[in-house]
Amino acid sequence: MSENQYSKEIIEGQQVYTPSFLRFYDLIVLHIISTWFWRCPPQNMIDLYDKNVSGNHLDIGVGTGYLLQKQNFQ
Repeated sequence: MSENQYSKEIIEGQQVYTPSFLRFYDLIVLHIISTWFWRCPPQNMIDLYDKNVSGNHLDIGVGTGYLLQKQNFQ
């Protein structure tokens, strides 16, 4: 596989993650699925971030950074 072909696949794979899609993703995953199916509302996850995030935290995955924006890093 050439470098150009690999780069094209990466670009095509990430095209779905537009700002509007990510806002929709946060709504569905954080506010509906986690609250109603996992019984873990976003505030519970924010509280976990508050207790566990440090200066060497790396957050990887799809999303808007919602939890990092909401937590109170000290």
